[in-house]
Amino acid sequence: MPVNLDRVGRRDGAVSRREQSKQETREQIRLAARDVFGRVGFDKATIRDIATAAGVGLGTVMLYAQDKRDLVLLMYNDEIALALRRAMAKIDDSAPTIVNLYRFLGSFYQGYRRNVLLARTYLQLSFYPEGLNTRQLYEHRAKKLAILEAVISRGQQRGDIRDDIAPMDMAEQVLLLHRASVRSWISSGEPKLRDGLASLRKSLMYQIEGFAVTRRHVVN
Repeated sequence: MPVNLDRVGRRDGAVSRREQSKQETREQIRLAARDVFGRVGFDKATIRDIATAAGVGLGTVMLYAQDKRDLVLLMYNDEIALALRRAMAKIDDSAPTIVNLYRFLGSFYQGYRRNVLLARTYLQLSFYPEGLNTRQLYEHRAKKLAILEAVISRGQQRGDIRDDIAPMDMAEQVLLLHRASVRSWISSGEPKLRDGLASLRKSLMYQIEGFAVTRRHVVN
């Protein structure tokens, strides 16, 4: 696959001892947030509970997240970054475009299914995000779009899909479909992974077939 995380924003390198200490504190808070939210739920959890579980002061938590909503983003941002890497590994440059789109987007369902309650909270709060951790959320969305754009561009080069639409325009439509599909699936009482993936597969088939149409339709 021609796209990798280096191209879409990953930065590596040595960190100072002070920076390492900050990262360790952040990880303590992230794990504590996951534990507390997972046990008592978003509504009942307090920042003080999370600070206590992390073994840090309340003020320290506020350096990393301005409120509970922001803590949810902090908690999930690292997991989304890992999910992106896992999803990218499922892309096969020789596979049809629709297969790669399905493999890439479908892998996120598996992550959300591990803890449905936390995933519902994250998906709800990430719709209109605010706080210290918002920037990383948008960076992850940009990476996802860049990967989708590359998959679609490759499909256009192979003749899988029509080439008279900009790959990024298609990628944005696919991402919108994915976000709507995930929210619809996870809002059901007991979301089953196979049902979510089946719905995603069907939606992608309809959308790709729409991309393949050669007739032009004018919308007034």
